Amino acid sequence: MELSPEQRGAAEACGCVMLPATDDQIARLTMQRRIFSVDGRPCLITRHGSGFYETHGTLSAILAAAPHRTTARNAAEAPPAFAPEPSPRAEAAEAEAEAAADLLAEVEASGGNEGSKVRMIKRRTSQPRTPRWSNAGAERRGRMK
Repeated sequence: MELSPEQRGAAEACGCVMLPATDDQIARLTMQRRIFSVDGRPCLITRHGSGFYETHGTLSAILAAAPHRTTARNAAEAPPAFAPEPSPRAEAAEAEAEAAADLLAEVEASGGNEGSKVRMIKRRTSQPRTPRWSNAGAERRGRMK
């Protein structure tokens, strides 16, 4: 479905966000009628950034419910056609850098002496080494002594 500038403006006014579609998404979601064409480029439309993609039918219903919002925007006022996707790697790198800065501040606060090392806590990677009682039932019933 090709979106006109008026439809695009109305969809954005209703809180819809347009994301660029990858080749894999185009192959999977074309039959579900979830791929839209904006300025000749394929895109997906999600409402309020929920992660659920709108179909041609649901977008038509949204646009029909808001006829007063269908005014076209000027090219200077229009936001970019595609919203940038947040990168999970950038968020993870930011959290890792913050943790490293906290650890460095803690080491510097202790003076960096060998006698006052910061203790690192190791995580347990496996189950504790305890014997497995495969014959506990037989022993309980008195068959083994």
